Amino acid sequence: MLRHDATGKGDRYSAEEHTRITSQIEQMRLHSAEKLFTRQSLRDMAYTSAFGGVYESIDQIFMSHHFIDASPAQIGKMEYYSVFNDHITDGSHAEAPYNKLASDHGQIIAHMALNDGNDSS
Repeated sequence: MLRHDATGKGDRYSAEEHTRITSQIEQMRLHSAEKLFTRQSLRDMAYTSAFGGVYESIDQIFMSHHFIDASPAQIGKMEYYSVFNDHITDGSHAEAPYNKLASDHGQIIAHMALNDGNDSS
């Protein structure tokens, strides 16, 4: 890992420093529920917004490492993820710009299950 104050390509942290820094970052890093869902389901995307033919995911749920499989500190996992976005249009429908009854964002649902006290995972 290149040092934060590097002046050249050889200015690197030692292997021990790299391991310590990486471990500290992993303790605080948040993981996208959407990315976990798309990896597990083999889908390429889930979107929460559409405008001008561009579909994006601008609404997010983030999880700590406590909900990621294989984490030594795992206390649970995401069992279900869904985006309710059937009402979102990209404006190409003649009535879409005037529809004030629906949100212009998809709603995200993630169901998290905590491990019971007997679960060793």
